[in-house]
Amino acid sequence: MLITSGTEDPISSEEETRKLRGWLEKQRAKIDLMLHDGDKELREEKIDQLRAWIGSFAHTRTSDALVEGA
Repeated sequence: MLITSGTEDPISSEEETRKLRGWLEKQRAKIDLMLHDGDKELREEKIDQLRAWIGSFAHTRTSDALVEGA
């Protein structure tokens, strides 16, 4: 699971976001957390980070499928 949050988000503070991650990890969820400067805007650098994250997930799934099919 991926959580992204702006450090200046007026609705969910960085502390609250980290608490959520901790709670989810206690439930045995694998959490990736991406914090960025700012609020709720989606900047080009964040889009690049998201592409990389999705790409690594897709690569892992493809690798798993190849191992299972061997």
